[in-house]
Amino acid sequence: MSKQSLLIWICVLLISLSGIVINWLKKGNKSNVQSFHDDGTLQWFRILILSALGSSIIFYLLKVFTFKLPLYCTYLAVAMVFAGLFIRWCAVLQLGNAFTTKVALVQNHQLQTRGMYYRIRHPSYTGLLLYYFGLGVLMLNWAALFILILLPGIAVWQRIKVEEEVLLRHFNNEYSDYQKNSWKLIPFLF
Repeated sequence: MSKQSLLIWICVLLISLSGIVINWLKKGNKSNVQSFHDDGTLQWFRILILSALGSSIIFYLLKVFTFKLPLYCTYLAVAMVFAGLFIRWCAVLQLGNAFTTKVALVQNHQLQTRGMYYRIRHPSYTGLLLYYFGLGVLMLNWAALFILILLPGIAVWQRIKVEEEVLLRHFNNEYSDYQKNSWKLIPFLF
């Protein structure tokens, strides 16, 4: 097994374990949740994410649509995966009990606008998109890269739409002001 393949499998394992742990720890304690507003987005999110990961691995193993990059890009791609995991976990931990896998409002829900949330409203999704982009680059495969950008992008877009509607309804002007002074995913871009 090449170093590149070993790095890819390590990253796939870390990303998968991260997703499993987040889903297990943050499913939402029913005694803590005030109301659910998921609209089925969690199921679609899981389907799209698992499809992206599975199909990208298949394209990588088939060795079709490959491309080459300088060696330093491998290290940059691995750094993106680890940075994405770090950002996602920092965002999850900062929200504490308010972070649930389903779109939900918890008891005494407060709007978080500090730390990771100061300029980015959805840093956990920023981290997720960053590590999937890094994995796609690491695979050196156009089809895998495309899938790892498109499917998680669609999943995140659906979730953000529902989450922002719920938060705007719940926090009204406070959330509206926060939207005006922050970015959805990437500061100064989007």
